[in-house]
Amino acid sequence: MPVYESQNQPFSTAPAKHSVSPAEERAYVDWINRMLAADTDLQCHLPINWQVDGLLYDRCRDGLLLCKLINFAVPNTIDERCINKPPLTKSVFKVRFWGPDLL
Repeated sequence: MPVYESQNQPFSTAPAKHSVSPAEERAYVDWINRMLAADTDLQCHLPINWQVDGLLYDRCRDGLLLCKLINFAVPNTIDERCINKPPLTKSVFKVRFWGPDLL
């Protein structure tokens, strides 16, 4: 099995595939954990356990980790004010209850 596998065809509707070796994925996860460990906005994303299959990709799903990686590589590329960050605490004003008496 090749480490990299690509099926990109111009103007095609076929999905592209890319596979990563476990050693490569572990190296990415270790690097991300070390470089972004002090970022308080990533408390719910880090550390990433490399032994859990697919966890790296799940943590990238909301875009916050990707934005932080881009800004780490090239500072101020993405304005921090534009990044949708999760609140550190739950606000009681955002809790909504749609009970039968409120409808």
